[in-house]
Amino acid sequence: MPHRRAPTRRARQLESKTDWLSLSVYNELDLTAALLRSEDYISAVSELDALLCECYGQCKDKAVDAAMFEDVQVALSSAIERQGSSPRVLCAAAGLLRRVEKTLPQAKRNQASSVHKQAILSLKRKERREQDANQQGEDVRSDVMTQPDALTHIFANLEAPDIARIACVARVWAEVAQSQKLWHRMFVTAFGAEAATAAEG
Repeated sequence: MPHRRAPTRRARQLESKTDWLSLSVYNELDLTAALLRSEDYISAVSELDALLCECYGQCKDKAVDAAMFEDVQVALSSAIERQGSSPRVLCAAAGLLRRVEKTLPQAKRNQASSVHKQAILSLKRKERREQDANQQGEDVRSDVMTQPDALTHIFANLEAPDIARIACVARVWAEVAQSQKLWHRMFVTAFGAEAATAAEG
C-alpha cells in the first residue's frame, strides 16, 4: 500500500476556505444584484475580488467558478454602463480586471478584457451622444435668441418698460426692441387691428 503524503498546511488552509463555498451559498451572496445597484457596486466588486483571489479554481463545485465569472462579466460590462464614468467605479472595475488577469485562465481573461473594453467604448459613445445633444440644444437656443422674428414674437408679450431693459442686453435685441414691426404688433395687441389701421391712415 503506497504511502500518502499528508496535506501541507497551505493546502489545509485552502481546503478550509473553500469547503464552505457551494453554488447555493454563492447565490445567497446575491452579488449580481449588488453589482447593478450604484450604492453597492464598489463593495460588491471588492467581495468578488476577494472570492476570485481565494476561491476561484479551488472549489469542488465548478458551477461556483462559472457563477463567479458571470458576475465578473456583469461587473465589467452592464454595471459600468449603468453606473457611468465615476472615477470610483472605473477604478474598482480596473482593479477587478487586474485580479482577473492574475487568477483566471487565458480564455477567460481574454473574454473579460473584451467585455470591459466594449463597456468602456459604449460608455464613451453614450457620453459623446449626450454632449452632442446638449450642444445641439444650446445651438438651437442661441439661434432662437438671435432670430429677429422669434424675438419680435417673444418681446410682443412684454410690457414697454421690460422691452426698454432687454434692449440693453445685446445689439440684436436692441434692434428688435426699436423695430417698427414690434411696436406695431404691440399696438394691435393693445388697441385692436381697427385702431392700428386708423392710426396708419
